[in-house]
Amino acid sequence: METGIDGGLARRDEPGTPIMNFIDVPSVEECSRKIISNGGKIVQPRQAIPGVGYILVFQDTEGNVFGILETDTTAK
Repeated sequence: METGIDGGLARRDEPGTPIMNFIDVPSVEECSRKIISNGGKIVQPRQAIPGVGYILVFQDTEGNVFGILETDTTAK
């Protein structure tokens, strides 16, 4: 049985800061190429979260900001 997607809460730096949802993907690199080829923009490049995986933040063509997460417990 899988444990689920987990989650986290962070204190907002300033009032009115929007929430950001993260989407679990098999490959951050592959997904980022698709984002760019479909008109999206990378806002925060791929970065490792040790023991968790890799994240990347992007903006879609309508200005919405999302994150993607590739789970990889060997990430450093």
